[in-house]
Amino acid sequence: TGEGKSLTLAVASSVLALLGFNVQCACYSEYLSERDYAEFEPLFNDFGIQAFIVYGTFGTLCENMINKTMNVRDKLRAVVLNSDDAKQNSFDSKLSRASVLLIDEVDVFFNERFYGN
Repeated sequence: TGEGKSLTLAVASSVLALLGFNVQCACYSEYLSERDYAEFEPLFNDFGIQAFIVYGTFGTLCENMINKTMNVRDKLRAVVLNSDDAKQNSFDSKLSRASVLLIDEVDVFFNERFYGN
């Protein structure tokens, strides 16, 4: 709506990434997430922080978080099929950066379709 939310989110994401955080920017709309990331990707690249900033929908970011240490679907399939993959420990013990979640259109997040349900 021309209120500068996209710019504010990009600047906040950049500052947090420069301070050492992984930043996830959540939005209800895949189109808006892709548009905003594409618009500010040159800025992220110039600062060398593009690897630490992820834009996506609530669902996509949740899926990424669930599968952070392993692909849960693949692991469950391996357990059910009793394959050798089920016996391997997929946990990555590397130290990682702390993470921050920024929510665009937070009012949509709290409606009955998402958190409010």
